[in-house]
Amino acid sequence: VVEDPTLGDKLYKPGHPDADENGYIRTSNVDPLVEITDAIMAQRAYEAGLAIISVSKTMADRAVSIGQ
Repeated sequence: VVEDPTLGDKLYKPGHPDADENGYIRTSNVDPLVEITDAIMAQRAYEAGLAIISVSKTMADRAVSIGQ
């Protein structure tokens, strides 16, 4: 995990409890599109790993059955 030092956008909300002396607040710097894309990539990588394990297991089973 790496912390992202990028600041979020500034919004003018003078009544907000987190507003600075000028009435601005900082929004989150999280980009939902990037996060969803990263999650999909991680899911596909996991599924590919499972497929490799399944194929390896099938190959090992067939190799054992050939030797019998």
